[in-house]
Amino acid sequence: MREKERKSVRFDALVKKSGQPEQATLWTKPDEDRDFMKAVKGGRVVTVTQHNVGTKKDFGVVGFHPEKNAAYLVFPKTLEPDEETKVIGIKYERVAPGTPRGPIFKPKKQGVPGIPMREGRRSQVDSDEPKALEKTKKEPVLLKFVATVVIEATQSVEIEVKAKNKTEAARILKECAAELKIDPEQSTVRRVVGSVKKRR
Repeated sequence: MREKERKSVRFDALVKKSGQPEQATLWTKPDEDRDFMKAVKGGRVVTVTQHNVGTKKDFGVVGFHPEKNAAYLVFPKTLEPDEETKVIGIKYERVAPGTPRGPIFKPKKQGVPGIPMREGRRSQVDSDEPKALEKTKKEPVLLKFVATVVIEATQSVEIEVKAKNKTEAARILKECAAELKIDPEQSTVRRVVGSVKKRR
């Protein structure tokens, strides 16, 4: 459906009829989140397209539409507008913060770089070989060292609000900022290794 032919509905009207939505935090694949897929089949999900740059306002579309820069709102009751209906006037202050669903993905621990050496059978040496030569073949003793690694994620998000004055705008922006979630695909990650210390 072309943008000019798409029907639209205001966000306030959806909240009035279907209740306060909650932002869905997908910690697993959508197909593996039973509660979220139940909401999708029940017609209670709105996909919100977010603009991290520029002056374009965020808007939503009724239904589940997987996109790269998208947030998903789950309403308590079934939405009356048909799927693909455009939702305008998104007000994030009226969205309840989401709770994690499903287990957090934990990557496998990486082993120590390099190929582990296994001591094979020593070839038979002549009986007259000096024992001092055998001592030089022993592997060196490895010491343990520890350091604290600080991982910092930085993401810039532009938020537009309406207020009577600058003081009120700052208050509303602070509330909106508290509800923002870090998007791994849009953030810059920095890892800083602290001082290395010998572990006793």
